[in-house]
Amino acid sequence: MELMHKHSPSAFFRFILSLCVSVLGGLLFTAIHTPIPWLLGPMVFMLLGSQIVKLPLLWPTSIRDYGILIVGYSIGLSLTADALQGILHQLPVMLLMTLLC
Repeated sequence: MELMHKHSPSAFFRFILSLCVSVLGGLLFTAIHTPIPWLLGPMVFMLLGSQIVKLPLLWPTSIRDYGILIVGYSIGLSLTADALQGILHQLPVMLLMTLLC
């Protein structure tokens, strides 16, 4: 947690606030039965909290990096031959949309 400025109280409070917002998002998205609730819920709530409500949120880069690693590994484990074939079938359209946007 190198971005917490030597464990300053305000940085610690901002981190705990971010953690609470994320857990609340995960719980709500689980309750309403959305797909991948513990990925989408915290992401949506952190976005809303920081951009709409203007909460002073803080999430250290090192924790984010480990989270991305875990999510990538989980997605990779669920990749099947059928899914890969579907991706390859749609690849030209995905590339075209990437270039146009």
